[in-house]
Amino acid sequence: MSEIILSSILLDNLDTLKIVVVGLFVIFAITSIVRKVFKLALIFILIAVFAYYVVPQLSAFL
Repeated sequence: MSEIILSSILLDNLDTLKIVVVGLFVIFAITSIVRKVFKLALIFILIAVFAYYVVPQLSAFL
């Protein structure tokens, strides 16, 4: 009996569940992209700072 009630609730709210699941996937995708972009930006910043202090002649040209 509880299966019938549960299935009717799920069928009634199927569109809402689809929106929630797709929203969660979108949030996960965006956060993973942002993390990768920030990691790349951090790596480039560290390389730039390292190059600035290791090669002082380079800063004279900038």
